Amino acid sequence: MRFGEFCQVKSTAPAKAERTSDEKDMAQPASNPYDAPPLRGLGSVQGTLRVFVALQCWGFAAAHLHLGAQSAIARVLSTEFFLSSSDTSTFDLIAAGLLTAGGVTCLIRPNWPVLSGLFFSQVLFVGAKIWLGEGGHPALVLMRNAIPIVSPVLLCFADFWPSPPKFSLGFWMAVATLARLAICAGFIGHGLDGLIQSQYGGDLVTASQGVLNQFAPGRYEIRQARVALEVVAALQIGIGVALLCSRSRPAAALGAVLGLLVAGCYAMGLGMAGYPRALIHMAMGGLPAALWLFWVQATTEGELRYIPETQPMHSRRR
Repeated sequence: MRFGEFCQVKSTAPAKAERTSDEKDMAQPASNPYDAPPLRGLGSVQGTLRVFVALQCWGFAAAHLHLGAQSAIARVLSTEFFLSSSDTSTFDLIAAGLLTAGGVTCLIRPNWPVLSGLFFSQVLFVGAKIWLGEGGHPALVLMRNAIPIVSPVLLCFADFWPSPPKFSLGFWMAVATLARLAICAGFIGHGLDGLIQSQYGGDLVTASQGVLNQFAPGRYEIRQARVALEVVAALQIGIGVALLCSRSRPAAALGAVLGLLVAGCYAMGLGMAGYPRALIHMAMGGLPAALWLFWVQATTEGELRYIPETQPMHSRRR
């Protein structure tokens, strides 16, 4: 080999090594999940969360403004701190006004101070019910209220304001996981509560009988209402277990439909007294709907792969 050829081969080797290193550096951001481009279809997920968190706020506000019901927090203040009835009524009135304003804010432009306040108010509400011994076992109370507690946190993650300087897939991975766990806990908790009340009685049996009488007045007895409640409770537990075991799009879609139907049953079965509870329980259908939209638009079936906003529709099918 001539001296010139030897120098040429020797000089190209480092350049090739440099190109290989550059290619690795260019390929690394594509495999980094926290440097990915924004996912497709996130706007519809954010909008769904906004609507149902706002409905939840208005439901709690309507319980006092429309029905004059005393909140669990006010009952704790009355029994443990000996506040007068006028003071607790003023407290509930202020809380109802703040919840109404918070619902409007969540619908128009969510921000972390309002959503943080909604989260802590839900925690205080559930803690007050547990303190008073209402709603059964404390674990069951926590499970039933998992969706109302977690929904403001999910909206804060999904629609954070002011927006972060760079899209992070980690936030949306946390949102999907937390939403899935909250749905599982909420549906299983409501299903267990339905099975318990079908045996020992409760407002769910009254609502079930009221819904049946809407279609055939005087035809259905309490026994049929208990059976209908058991069927719905079994469906809720099945959906919760299905979502706990797998990333099932049909289970999320069925959970959204069932959650909205059950929320509507409160208004149908209990009349005007059930409208605040119907608004509150709309989140039982709204959160599965948001999770279903996320799975359908931003991920692929089978092996979990996230779809960026710029990827065309036909690339989802492989």
